[in-house]
Amino acid sequence: MDPTRDAPDRPDDESIPPRETPPPRTPGAPGDAAGETCPTCTSGSGRWAIWALIILMIGVYFYATRSVPAAFEWVSEFEQGQFIAEQTERPMMVVFHADWCGACRRMEREVYSRQDVGEAVAGWVPVKVDVDAHPEVADQFNVDPLPTVLLLTEEGEVLARREGYLNADQLIALLRDHAPEESPTAVVP
Repeated sequence: MDPTRDAPDRPDDESIPPRETPPPRTPGAPGDAAGETCPTCTSGSGRWAIWALIILMIGVYFYATRSVPAAFEWVSEFEQGQFIAEQTERPMMVVFHADWCGACRRMEREVYSRQDVGEAVAGWVPVKVDVDAHPEVADQFNVDPLPTVLLLTEEGEVLARREGYLNADQLIALLRDHAPEESPTAVVP
């Protein structure tokens, strides 16, 4: 039996070019199996740029979602607000909100924190009702979209209703248009 006959067809060893030996690798260098990394990521400026971008994004998120104190004191219970309104003979501004409501949080930051809004609210009893904590109050006034602002007499009769986001000028105008004659909001410029 001829050994070359049983072997598969192969080219002569002379026709195969010699294999080049790769240069030795430095441990931790790009392409090293133990610590394969990207040259941009391992350079000082690339790594710092990535971390700076991550920190910037986190900072923007926390700045955008921060809570800002209101320019006035809220009453957090509807019944307590009704009691104060009856005792002081002032109407109520009732704001229905929820923690998950983006427009509510935006009004918290951009509207209620303004001094001119605080001055306009001075003649009213400001009541903030969390619809998740007090759904019965929201149901009583058929509150569906959030935020909803209700202006009520001290007896609880609805003077005005606005649904959705209101900017500061819109809220001030709403309060001014429905302010009682002797209310401090009647003189707000």
